[in-house]
Amino acid sequence: MFKEKDTINFMNTRSDILRAHYLRFARKISVWAGVASIVAGLFVPAGASAVGQLTVRSATLGTSTAGATTNISFSFKPANTATIKAITFQLCSSPLDLGLGTCTAVASSTMASAAFTTAGQSAPFNASWALGTGSDCGADTSTRACIFFTTGSSLTSGTQYTVNITGITIPNTANTQFYTRIATWTGAAAGTPSGETDFGGEALSTGTTMSESATVQESLVFALGTSGTTCANVAGGGTVSMTNSAPMSTATDTYGTGKMCANTNASGGYVITYTGTAFAASGGSTFTAPVSLFTATAGTPNFGFNLKADTMPVGSVASGADPSGGGGRCTPYTNYCTANQYSYSTAGGIAVADSNSAPSADTIYTMNYVAEIDNTIKSGVYTATQVFIATGTF
Repeated sequence: MFKEKDTINFMNTRSDILRAHYLRFARKISVWAGVASIVAGLFVPAGASAVGQLTVRSATLGTSTAGATTNISFSFKPANTATIKAITFQLCSSPLDLGLGTCTAVASSTMASAAFTTAGQSAPFNASWALGTGSDCGADTSTRACIFFTTGSSLTSGTQYTVNITGITIPNTANTQFYTRIATWTGAAAGTPSGETDFGGEALSTGTTMSESATVQESLVFALGTSGTTCANVAGGGTVSMTNSAPMSTATDTYGTGKMCANTNASGGYVITYTGTAFAASGGSTFTAPVSLFTATAGTPNFGFNLKADTMPVGSVASGADPSGGGGRCTPYTNYCTANQYSYSTAGGIAVADSNSAPSADTIYTMNYVAEIDNTIKSGVYTATQVFIATGTF
């Protein structure tokens, strides 16, 4: 017979054996359940967690003027390297969440007339890609535009890409904030985007047109004297001394130079005219006959001037100068713009120079005067006076 003590020990031993068995069985079930869970996880389709966020992204308006129809230049770096067949662009009134989100239309704005051309786009969008039409972009075409390439283009993670969409109408209220969103897709079956890979949103704002105003008044500057290189420094008064021969002689020519300067902002420029009195002396002789284009000849009574550089006149000394600086000229007035020849008139209102019907900076004119006498000219102090007038056409 077994002793009671031995029976109790036996029973304890059997219980321990059963407990150990079931514990080992439970552990095996737990291990296999864990393995099954891991394996099952490997077959779960990639969802939103695989979608990345576009970085270094921006949306640049062609103009921020409220209500304008403009272009938006979208720039971004993909988070994932993938072959992309569609990209969508949305215009929304509020920020979107990190998923697809709901895009509410921005009041008074639309993408319904959006346009895309490959010209000027960054690679790879400068070839093959085209704008989606109709239902390609879903039902909300007023808020959404998209571009497609059914074969797709490889976009590389971390590479900057730019897409320019035109024909977008932005809100018509100044200083209004709104939002754009970019999403890339690996599928474009029947033109409908699918398989979102990367996304990103950007904030934009309309602005207020800033205008500046300043007044430029009409200006005409005209100065006369005997020296100077600009209108500001013409000086020397209004008397030209015929200095090379004192007194005048039938054997030589007498000459002297004066200066005038003109500038204007008149759209039609300026014209310079003069009215002159005869070269005469009180109680003496008057050079009565106005003359045109005479050559200086000692012993022949003449008086006149030109606005040219002369090479062979007056006392065998070259004198005078061509018009210089600005836009002034004497060329249309050959009587006063022919080297080595001179003219004079007492008719009044004789044009001698202009700025070619345009505004002009400082132009310096040199009036080169010449006078000659013969033995019939009576003694005296001979003078002539010219009143030069500059007239601007504004």
